[in-house]
Amino acid sequence: KVVVEKIDEVDDQMQGMRMVTFYYHMENVPNWIKNKDIYSLYKGYGGLEKAVLGGSPRGVHYYSFGPDGELRLTGGQSGGYVL
Repeated sequence: KVVVEKIDEVDDQMQGMRMVTFYYHMENVPNWIKNKDIYSLYKGYGGLEKAVLGGSPRGVHYYSFGPDGELRLTGGQSGGYVL
């Protein structure tokens, strides 16, 4: 479970798209992912390690506006994984 702690910035400069920067952590993760050795096997996943083991990494998500006016996740990166 990803828990957003704080929204840092909302940028509306891209036409039709909104960029949201936030800090988060993860809860209820399986014990195997808490093993620090696993991150030496998968380089580039340091942000995920920080989120799992008690840090507050920064994430960025991009949202577009749907035809109904609602925000829809277009893509984003949080730590070392892509949503």
